[in-house]
Amino acid sequence: MEVTLDYKKIAVAVDGSRWSSWAEDWALEAARVSGAELYGVHVYAAQLHRVRFEQMEPGLPGPYQEEEKLGELRGTHDSLITDGLKLISDAYLREVQEKASRAGIPFHAATPEGRNYVEILNFASREKVDLIVLGARGLGTVDGDDLGSVAEKVLFHADCDVLIARTPFPRSGQGVFCGVDGSEASYQAARRAAGWARALGAPLTLAAVFDPVFHRGVFRTISDVLPEEVGERFDFKSQERLHDEIIDKGLERLYQTYLDEAAEVVADGRADGLEKRLLTGKPYHAVLEELAPGRASLLVVGRYGRHREEVSRIGSNALSLARRSPVSVLVTSGSYRPPERAKEGAQPAAESQVTWDPEAEERLKRVPIFVRRMAKKAIENFAREKGLDRVTLDVYLEAKKRFGM
Repeated sequence: MEVTLDYKKIAVAVDGSRWSSWAEDWALEAARVSGAELYGVHVYAAQLHRVRFEQMEPGLPGPYQEEEKLGELRGTHDSLITDGLKLISDAYLREVQEKASRAGIPFHAATPEGRNYVEILNFASREKVDLIVLGARGLGTVDGDDLGSVAEKVLFHADCDVLIARTPFPRSGQGVFCGVDGSEASYQAARRAAGWARALGAPLTLAAVFDPVFHRGVFRTISDVLPEEVGERFDFKSQERLHDEIIDKGLERLYQTYLDEAAEVVADGRADGLEKRLLTGKPYHAVLEELAPGRASLLVVGRYGRHREEVSRIGSNALSLARRSPVSVLVTSGSYRPPERAKEGAQPAAESQVTWDPEAEERLKRVPIFVRRMAKKAIENFAREKGLDRVTLDVYLEAKKRFGM
């Protein structure tokens, strides 16, 4: 299956800032490659100014407090503000409209009135937009802002893909970088990343990050706070060994599997220039360290990861990357299930071939629940290394001795 950009409707929010200009170029390229319609959106806030004027009325000098005079002032103010802001909106949109016309891209202008991020979201929902593109910052930015309030609120609440333009559109074939974690949202991100790499004629890097440090730190903390007699029963040294042998190596193998699966998802659409990177550390931090200037032009991540909670609007790693990335960021919506995943939670075929005897399964229940899944994978891999397709009690006990469980 060929992986391409398949957007149908793209909205770009403009405000005359340099970030807005960068967003226009990203949106135009996405529309050109995918054959999408492009909507230019600028929101003007005449009502906000009207309310502010009404709040100021009690403080006006006495001669202006007469109702007739106030009526004249209100009319003049409304006319100047509404007409003036509308003219500004038209001016902002004229430039992107001309760019679209030169590129042969169908273009529609929209100038809704209201609160900027609210109207952008309402417009995207009403028009069933597939992608919103906007600048990371805007005219109201101040030094120290990583992500403007409008961009963050649109990102937080949008139901479609959101591309945050933090850097100019690349002209030198800089790479596309995509984070994957085995979730179906991340596989959708990989497909979008492959489409962008293909459009830009740029190399694609898929990266998976696992954190071997977290549990070790938890073990140390537990060891420090436990009473001596309880600590002896906890057997901290054995737990550390269990961690090193099972959790670290198990996580490494697991995330390598996710990385390989993501590569298969995009292979048909991006067979050349594909690099796989297995990283360690805090996911968003490890990815940021890879985004050195000049190495990538676009970071692509899924809105959610493997540990999504239903109440969440966006995953913590995706939000952290959108806020801190030094390059433009695409946060994708939706999910993609690789064809070989016949059902939710299905294991890779190689792992499903190992069966367990009831006695061995019963002993596995003695392993602490928070590492049981990793322990099971490690024991199954141990059995495979011995050329076995079944975990018997003897195999379990041998693995137990090796791993110090």
